[in-house]
This record gives sequence, structure tokens and C-alpha cells, in this order.
Amino acid sequence: MVIPTVLFTDSKAWRKDVPRRLESSFAGTTFLHFEYVHLKLFALHAKDYYNMNNPVAKILMPKMQYPPSERLEVLLQAYLGLYQLTSRAHFEKYIDFIDIYAQVQPEEQEVICAEIMENKETAMLAQYIKDLGRTEGRTEGRAEGRVEGRVEGRQAILQRLFTKRFGQSILDIQFQERLRKATPEQLDLWAEKLLDAKSVDEVFRDN
Repeated sequence: MVIPTVLFTDSKAWRKDVPRRLESSFAGTTFLHFEYVHLKLFALHAKDYYNMNNPVAKILMPKMQYPPSERLEVLLQAYLGLYQLTSRAHFEKYIDFIDIYAQVQPEEQEVICAEIMENKETAMLAQYIKDLGRTEGRTEGRAEGRVEGRVEGRQAILQRLFTKRFGQSILDIQFQERLRKATPEQLDLWAEKLLDAKSVDEVFRDN
């Protein structure tokens, strides 16, 4: 059984209601019915998932609700949980999700690694994180690469949304150049304005 689920990671998406189902009917017959489970991560408490043996929950904990004073503990629980519940290959594959969702800073990783090293049972995890290049000299480069990848992903999504909303005519050189030079904040703003805009010019107005 496959259950479609949409995870909302930002409360801004709930300023307006979002479609939750799609139906296609004709002459009293339903040919298509689709709906999904909607889950607001920011409404969940990260502490409630510390002892849950679910690697997906560990990955998503940084997007849940917690006091700023507990941030390092949430990150620690996320790293440890993922490490203990998955294979090394899966850990290496999915730890980037934790780093990206939480926007983990190099100094935070150093504190977490130092705390992990104090426990013999988890010291291997600290060394493994270092081997992945998440501390010391390589941390900055990997962080920059993740940021660049996120921007490119946003650009690609916006391009598809513009094409679907306004047609192929907007995919010209000037439009591509505007997307390429945009900051992450501008891309987010354009994506939000795209929901209600009647034209391409209206999306870019006052920018």
C-alpha cells in the first residue's frame, strides 16, 4: 500500500489553504480521485520523537518545533538516531537532509562532535562525520556546495512553474539570466507571488 503524504516544512504555506484532493467525474461516474495526508512538521514537537525508532522522523526533527535553547540537542538526536537506525551507506546518503533542513553551521557541528566523542558508544559517529568532511577545513566547501545546489533546485522549480502558468514564451534569455542572478530570498518571493499573479510582469513587479 502506498499512501501519498505531503510534509509542509514552512508555516508560510498555510497562510492560504492548499488543494488536498483532485477528482474527475462525468455523468455520475468518478474516473479519478486523489488525495493525500497533509502533515505540518512545524506543529509537531521534536522531543516527542527522540525515542522513536524511525529514521525518517530523525531526519525531519530539525523542521519540527523546539525552543532555540534545545537546538543542539535536537541536532544531536537527529544525527545519533539516523546513525543507529540505518546502514552506513544510508547514513551518508541522508545526513545531508539534516544539515540542509537545519542549516547546520560549522561551529555547531564542532560542538556536537565534541559531545559525541565523550561517549565511547558514540565516538565512532563523531569520527564518521569527520570522515565525511563535515568538520574542519572541508565543512565550509561542502556547505557552500549545498547552498548552491539548493539555489539551482529553486531555479529549476520556478522555471517549470512559470512555464506551466504563463507558457513557453517566458523562457527567453532575459528570463533565464534573471533567475540565474537571483538571490534565494528573491526566488522564494517570486514563488509566493506566482500563486496569485496574472502575468509575468506582476511577479517581478517591485523587484
